[in-house]
Amino acid sequence: MSSGKLIKNLRHIRLVTFDITGTLLNFRRSPSEQYVDVAESFGYTIPAALLSASFIREYKIMEKRHPNYGKTTYGMTYMDWWRVLVANTFLKCNGNIPKDELLTIANELIKQFKTETSWVLVDGTVELITKIKEAGISVGVISNFDGSLEEILKNMKLPEFDFVLSSYNCGATKPHPQIFQTALKLGGNVKPHQSLHIGDTFELDYLGAKNAGWSAVLVNPSNDLSEISDHRMYNDNHVFQTLNLFLNSLLNDNIKF
Repeated sequence: MSSGKLIKNLRHIRLVTFDITGTLLNFRRSPSEQYVDVAESFGYTIPAALLSASFIREYKIMEKRHPNYGKTTYGMTYMDWWRVLVANTFLKCNGNIPKDELLTIANELIKQFKTETSWVLVDGTVELITKIKEAGISVGVISNFDGSLEEILKNMKLPEFDFVLSSYNCGATKPHPQIFQTALKLGGNVKPHQSLHIGDTFELDYLGAKNAGWSAVLVNPSNDLSEISDHRMYNDNHVFQTLNLFLNSLLNDNIKF
């Protein structure tokens, strides 16, 4: 396929950034299923539904008490944050698991969630990033994620990014403008109108980028856009059900950002 149309469509764009979870990477299986398997490897059988409900509840508690993976909590690293979350998740399901085993279980899960044991590439990821890089455009990552993000991307063998910006390292989470402003600096001090963000979440990715003055594309949308009452809030021509459909449109259609 020719990249001439892609270059024309992105002629005003100098920086393209991507969200990660749900955009470029998906969970290979649900986290609760992985928690169940690890628990069973230590001799504890816990129903997936029970673990899932406990995880969701404890995640919300941790997010409120120690936002952004404990970034602003003195003495807490993001790995400490996950250890506390995992321990509390399991304890609410089985209060008899010894503390030393809870720590071992947490460390095993932290290790697994950095590898392809937990993640799978979304179809079209490598080709889309490669085509954009070949057009001479900088590519980066903006993701609400902990400090392990760069290691995960390397382990998943994604094409090299010019920068990887996690909310943890930035100290701000999407949709706050600060994380987009930081990305502009990392991308070579480009201007907002020269930048495009691609993600799967309407509020965090699409509106976050638009409110920061960027162009935005919504792919693999995690939101039901029919529930948005004001359709002027997004452009139908910038919403795609898959990465492959977006790439195909870049290569063959006329897209105005």
